[in-house]
Amino acid sequence: MRYCGCGCGEQVKEGSEFRPGHDQKLKVKLQKRWRNEDDIGALYDLRQRGWVREYDPHITFGVELECIVNKPGGWEQSSIGAREEIAEMAPFDLTAGHSHTDTSEGGSWRITRDGSLRNNDINKVAVEFVSPVLRGKDGFNELEAVMNWIRGELNGEVNVSCGTHVHFGVKPLKSQAVADYLLDYAEHQGEINLLLPQSRRDGEYCGYLDSWWEHIVKRYRNNIYHLAHQIHGRYYAINVRSYLKHKTIELRQHSGTLNFEKLYNWITINQKWLRHHARSEEQKNTWATLEDRIELSMGQIEWMQQRRNELAEDVAA
Repeated sequence: MRYCGCGCGEQVKEGSEFRPGHDQKLKVKLQKRWRNEDDIGALYDLRQRGWVREYDPHITFGVELECIVNKPGGWEQSSIGAREEIAEMAPFDLTAGHSHTDTSEGGSWRITRDGSLRNNDINKVAVEFVSPVLRGKDGFNELEAVMNWIRGELNGEVNVSCGTHVHFGVKPLKSQAVADYLLDYAEHQGEINLLLPQSRRDGEYCGYLDSWWEHIVKRYRNNIYHLAHQIHGRYYAINVRSYLKHKTIELRQHSGTLNFEKLYNWITINQKWLRHHARSEEQKNTWATLEDRIELSMGQIEWMQQRRNELAEDVAA
């Protein structure tokens, strides 16, 4: 005799774990226990059952992909000419220009220059691909297709001068939730750094979130607009000043990459982190690891461990 997996005590048919609809009842029950009561056991149960969503469907994102690509016209082609020809070649809406001002969903991608990138190959050109506002499954599908095209058709690659910047649309969130995420990120920089190469742990364009930065965030926690005004400069691991122009915060710490899996996990983990603070009015268990505090899936946790292992081997070598 077999009983329903939700604990209701009712019998189920052979080969079934739940009575019809009872799996959803259990899922909701576990979510409430985790989100309202911080029941870590409920979170573990949700993960084991595969009931943790991989991404947040509501928090929008945008990316800036810095990379080195082939010049379609050969070594004699100018950088401007190369960018314009690449824009014409692209199987998606791509515009050549210098502006980052297209912040609409469904807008065009842009290909532009970035003076911080280093390239010594005359057959290649250093560029930055800037996405429009992306959201949910469709956004990730679009991002993956673009990254695959850059890598496959343009022989795209990255070097240590390249970075990958991610914007999150935070206007719909409360200022306190955004500020708490920023403070939490600063507190866990050591843990975050283990997911990133040495060059991105306190880089020239993605500096350490120091005590002064944290002081400003705490002081202006209730007003993200005033907070952004008080942070002087954007070359931190998180650029808060982007809120003044784009209503976003910009994560600048990730290394250059054209690996979709790597970028997907980086984006979705930080989406979940933001959502964690949007659900809670107060900081809870900030001492705990990210795995024990954020509603991450088993796949995301396994990716984090894999990254730590890979980077630890690089350092040891």
